[in-house]
Amino acid sequence: MSTNQNHPVRQSLRDADNLVDDMSNRASRMADKAVDATRDKAVKGARAGRGATADYIRSLGNAVHAASESLKEDGYTRTAGTVDRAGEKFEHVSKSVSGMQVSDIIDDTADYLRRRPALTFSLAALAGYALIKLSDNNRSGRTLS
Repeated sequence: MSTNQNHPVRQSLRDADNLVDDMSNRASRMADKAVDATRDKAVKGARAGRGATADYIRSLGNAVHAASESLKEDGYTRTAGTVDRAGEKFEHVSKSVSGMQVSDIIDDTADYLRRRPALTFSLAALAGYALIKLSDNNRSGRTLS
């Protein structure tokens, strides 16, 4: 066999290596673009979701305060005080969520779930169940109620 660098098989292997490298570089650039686009959409969605989440938490706080008032009217002042303090915590959390940066929310959520693997697993199982139910309902033409 010849050790010549221009041997057709060796040249074909070099060409194949170059082609693989080129395709790998292109795929990497395409993946980078997809990740950037996904990150941008996720951040925009998280910003919109942050406001909606803060509003929801604020509404829960208002409902808790209303329950506290009802308890006071019925004569359950000690219980009403405890419920009222819970409502104040909802308000505090709502303000905190409104002022947080998206990256802080993501980091805090990830840290929280890392510290509680059982909760993470439970949430994943619940989400899977909900998706299955949603899929079954969509196939049968029903909606979730």
